[in-house]
Amino acid sequence: MNNSYNIASRNNNLGTETAFTVLAKANELVSQGKNIINLGIGQPDFKTPLNIVEAGIKAIRDGHHGYTQSTGIPKLKEAVSTDIKKRHNEEISPDNVIIVPGGKVIIFFSAMLMGEKNKEILYPNPGFPIYESAINYSGAKAIPYKLSEEKGFSFSAEDILNKINESTSLIIINSPANPTGGIVPEFELEKLAQGLEKFPNVVLMSDEIYDQFCFGDINFTSMLKFPEIRDRLIILNGWSKTYAMTGWRLGYGIFPDKLYKIAEKLAVNIHSCVNASAQHAALEALTGPQNCVEEMNQVFKKRADLMFKQLNEIKGFNCQKPNGAFYCFPNISGTNKSSIEIQNILLDEIGTITGVKVLPATAEGANYEVCLSSSGEMRGTKYSTNWTYAQIVRTDGSIYGAGDGVMTTECGEVFYIKGSGSAPGPDQSGNIPFRYINHLHTTSEKFSDLNGVAIVGEYDVSEDGSTVAKGWHWK
Repeated sequence: MNNSYNIASRNNNLGTETAFTVLAKANELVSQGKNIINLGIGQPDFKTPLNIVEAGIKAIRDGHHGYTQSTGIPKLKEAVSTDIKKRHNEEISPDNVIIVPGGKVIIFFSAMLMGEKNKEILYPNPGFPIYESAINYSGAKAIPYKLSEEKGFSFSAEDILNKINESTSLIIINSPANPTGGIVPEFELEKLAQGLEKFPNVVLMSDEIYDQFCFGDINFTSMLKFPEIRDRLIILNGWSKTYAMTGWRLGYGIFPDKLYKIAEKLAVNIHSCVNASAQHAALEALTGPQNCVEEMNQVFKKRADLMFKQLNEIKGFNCQKPNGAFYCFPNISGTNKSSIEIQNILLDEIGTITGVKVLPATAEGANYEVCLSSSGEMRGTKYSTNWTYAQIVRTDGSIYGAGDGVMTTECGEVFYIKGSGSAPGPDQSGNIPFRYINHLHTTSEKFSDLNGVAIVGEYDVSEDGSTVAKGWHWK
């Protein structure tokens, strides 16, 4: 049967979020038995705190199964207002709060409210890809402004103001930022707010979803601090990042009076309301213990410090130190490879690390659980090995690891291996010289002589990650 209908042309303007493409590929590799740590999706790897989970369960048991107000249950909106007062010392009315199923909704609401043909909307570049997608879908023209790598991925208020013209209807800002980890200093935000007084027709949407993850040299400042733009300021925030609740789909927007009623109509038309039990869980998140937030923030700081150091040690990589959120954004131009090429190398290459779990550090150094796939040839027979081992990187740069693996030959022989290895750290050429000892056990008659012996060997890992191992019997 031939389908003769045409899809509305505006759908051609929709972009996508490649993080979900990577997530699908990573999940596929996991289903194949590979141990993958996914660095491509913007979500905490923590569980939602138990008190929040229990509040959601209780709400279900208590019978909160029906529709709620389209803008959210009143107690939750009041809790948002109280939280803003507590954290930023700024007054906002609960009547200006709309609870939505995830922060993306506020992005689309903002674009739909202010975007149309012959309008322009400014957005950060590099930035969250949904900004541009939503702008294009609205019919407006997407105008990027630069986040400067040299300035820690902050923007220049002067640059933004210079891009405003009679067609500009909306400016989108994001601090702390996805995917750069940059935070815009208060003085730039103040210059932007003051400069916008000359452009009373321009609305500002400030994405502050990462506002509680700040651990660098620059403090976070909410745009709520600047009263001169309150009457045309939209705030995006929510629970997904702060309380590790990405799958609960919970966010909120703060809208000025002139935009609120229309935003409310959008909510009624698009999603009716947010899941009732999830809203009660969100209420517990804001009113219950907050220690989980600081604990996550401290872990993200340690990870950011580690990733910043390690990324800058990779040949061809250059990375700015993040100040917030939970992202590092390395410049890989020195590799002469595209981001897609690097992505596929990390996901697909055999003989490379397939998964790393960061464990609590000790006084001795940083701890990791490492999964590694390797392949080679032994006595003319090809084999592949999957390893899992614990590795410590000592404070002096030396490395020690111990674990076990399973080696399978192309003929079906199976070896069980236990071993350990160490390295003093990179030499003058940047290579890492490992020395190891492995103990093998196999039921294979062909390789039975390897039972009861150890294999000692060495391999040097070059800066590009390549290596060739050499091994010897040791009776």
